[in-house]
Amino acid sequence: MGNTRFIMSLMVAMLLPNLVVSFSTRTKTNIHTDQAALLALKARVVSDPYNLLTNWSTATSVCNWVGVTCGSRHRRVTALNLTDMNLFGSVPPHMGNLSFLSWLDLTNNDFRGLLPVQLSNLHRLKFISMFKNSFSGEISSWFGYFPKLQHLYLSFNNFTGQIPMALSNCKEIEIIAMDSNAIEGDLPKEMGNLTKLQSLDLQDNLIQGQIPAEMFDHLPRLQGLYLDMNRFHGGIPMSLFKCKELRNLSLSFNRLEGILPKEIRNLTMLGTLRLNHNLIEGEIPRQVRDLVNLEFLSIGSNMLEGQLLPSITNLTRLRYLDLTNNSLTGRIPSDMCDGLSRLQELYLGMNRFSGKIPTELFMCQELLNISLAFNSLEGISSKQIGNLTVLRRLSLYGNLIQGPIPKQIGNLLNLELLRLGNNSLTGPILPFIGNLTSLIYLDLSDNYLTGTIFLSTKLELY
Repeated sequence: MGNTRFIMSLMVAMLLPNLVVSFSTRTKTNIHTDQAALLALKARVVSDPYNLLTNWSTATSVCNWVGVTCGSRHRRVTALNLTDMNLFGSVPPHMGNLSFLSWLDLTNNDFRGLLPVQLSNLHRLKFISMFKNSFSGEISSWFGYFPKLQHLYLSFNNFTGQIPMALSNCKEIEIIAMDSNAIEGDLPKEMGNLTKLQSLDLQDNLIQGQIPAEMFDHLPRLQGLYLDMNRFHGGIPMSLFKCKELRNLSLSFNRLEGILPKEIRNLTMLGTLRLNHNLIEGEIPRQVRDLVNLEFLSIGSNMLEGQLLPSITNLTRLRYLDLTNNSLTGRIPSDMCDGLSRLQELYLGMNRFSGKIPTELFMCQELLNISLAFNSLEGISSKQIGNLTVLRRLSLYGNLIQGPIPKQIGNLLNLELLRLGNNSLTGPILPFIGNLTSLIYLDLSDNYLTGTIFLSTKLELY
């Protein structure tokens, strides 16, 4: 019995120091610990060029400090907003003592180094923005410790490593922005558990692999998906077309392959569709005509073939159309401007279009930029082109266009770029070229033209 008591006493003696240390490190927070935490942050700020933190001192109430908001009930710091202060420094571990903090915004400064793990103590956080700083290191799994988090902005930093699966524990999250970092690895399928997610922005990273097949099965509120400029391959998952609230879909500059499915018609709320610079093949599905809210469509630099269907004129809100660098054939639809009256930018270059440039195209009077270069187009309207009075850039380079330069081009007083080179134009270079006072770049090379041009000092002639 005595031995038993001795052993128990020894165990208590061994455990007691650990228990004391454990309790002693649990700081009881109050307004004074809030003050100490913020003063520790100020001490880490090496440069404050606008002297915005000068009133951060014990002579002034914490709740009156610049960028600080206190709650009316507990008089504790609930929000810290240091946006656009051009501060240079780092974040101290003491920040983890701001236990009532729900809003942390360090946007557009130059904070550097690692984020301290003590931030994981801030369980009330609903809003975190480290946007446009110089933070580095991996995005830690403790980001999954914020049960109330709704908005997370980590864009434009130097974060590395993989997206932590623990982030899927933030069931209230609506917006995740981690673009423009050096994040790698696969896209965790667990992100599909964030049923309240409205926007996911991961563009301009090093993320690879396939987009998880079932990731979008339970994301009914998703409105924005931005995965551009990564290393994704494989097909576009069919589950994506269940996200009927999608407004913006950007998957460009990857290595996605396969066809563009007819289920695209389900995304009727879509305003922006970017799929350019991938390996998508096949024809443009006629179901694209059902995307009646589309304003921006870019499918350039893929492997598309077939004809440009007249049904594209159903997209009456379209302002930007880019189908450059594919293998599209046939004629440009003559009724294109019947429906696309709002079109401002049209890029159909580097395809296999043939026939004449339709006269009706020049009825799109809001057009700012037209590129039909590197096709097999044969003619150009000599009258209606003068209707495009707001046009800034016109490129018809590398076609089969014959005859004289239409004198109506002289009406395009806002024209900054004119490329008619590598065609079969004939006749004199008319004096009206010298009247295009906004012109910066002119290319008439490789034709059969005669005469000279009066060059302004800013004009580049090729």
